[in-house]
Amino acid sequence: MTAASTSIRSLAALEANVNVKVKPAEMAAIDPLATKAEPRSANAPSRTTKLDTELARRIVAPILGLLIFILLWGGAVAQVGQSLPGPVKTWQSAAEVSSDPFYRNGPNDQGIGWNVLVSCSASALVLAWRQWSVFRLVF
Repeated sequence: MTAASTSIRSLAALEANVNVKVKPAEMAAIDPLATKAEPRSANAPSRTTKLDTELARRIVAPILGLLIFILLWGGAVAQVGQSLPGPVKTWQSAAEVSSDPFYRNGPNDQGIGWNVLVSCSASALVLAWRQWSVFRLVF
């Protein structure tokens, strides 16, 4: 029996919604890697080691980079003087601006929340228009 006839027989059984038991030899003809289990070597990293490495790469490295940036920024402020705001002063200003994001004191004095809301709604309209344009071209 060839691999092609086994594949055709398996596909016909799937189409008929019938369970077919495929022998390991036939399965090897369909997928040569299906019956071969790769042995773990003694030096292969364990699953927890892989997870720890992945955690370090995706979480710890960006946090470390951000901390280094803040330290360099603070050092630059110490060298330049008060003309450049430092990380602490910038954090305090951001906390003040973010404390009441939706206030209105007139047309030109509004909270940052209104600006973000208008910007996001404009972006959503542009994306919706582009999707509609593609939809009209396809259909």
